[in-house]
Amino acid sequence: MVAHAITHLVAIACARRDHVPELVAMLGAGPLRVVVVTIGRHLVPTLDRHAPDAVVLDHTGGEFDIGRVCRDLSESIDAPLVVVGAPHDVASHEWVADVLESGAHDVVDATMSARVVRARLRAALRSAGPRARPSECIALGDIDIDVAARAVRAAGTPVALPPRQFDLLLALARHPNVVLSHGELLEAVWRLPPDAGSHRVRVAASVLRRLLGRAPRRPRVEAVAGIGYRLSVPA
Repeated sequence: MVAHAITHLVAIACARRDHVPELVAMLGAGPLRVVVVTIGRHLVPTLDRHAPDAVVLDHTGGEFDIGRVCRDLSESIDAPLVVVGAPHDVASHEWVADVLESGAHDVVDATMSARVVRARLRAALRSAGPRARPSECIALGDIDIDVAARAVRAAGTPVALPPRQFDLLLALARHPNVVLSHGELLEAVWRLPPDAGSHRVRVAASVLRRLLGRAPRRPRVEAVAGIGYRLSVPA
């Protein structure tokens, strides 16, 4: 059995769409979905509509005020910002410092390998932590999850979950009946590298299973040997 990848939506914001085919190909590999948006007066409403998990600002052409755009987005969008800059810009410590102080989470040299760029983007996603979509509620079986309030009810009765167990339940509930690997859960819940060790996942899953209890319509946290966990939801 193969674990399902947790997919993140990444918005690439650029001055001109014909400048980003290599970046799209680079980020579109693996568990990342990519949408390209144009920088302009409709940038923030467009990003609000897409609700990306991260925003990559392509500044390789230097065609816009990167500091102003970073400030605008950091004040308006609940997602980490990663700036991709030209080598001569990234080589300037002053330029990098200005960009970071304007709200960017990281600055990446456009000549870095695809693997490094994706790793830096995943690190930014981990540091930002799980995002609550506005008014997001998840109903599975007899469990209701209010994401913004971080509240869980089972058959109408409140269930008190520690923060880690809530985040684990949320990660699994967003992919019901799908196996998520130990590594994917470490990244999504603990914001740790996928090779950080599965023991903490096993312990947290055991506690979550106990706290949720059993009932005919109760989703169950199931271990899949050697791979990870899934939230099995009764039909």
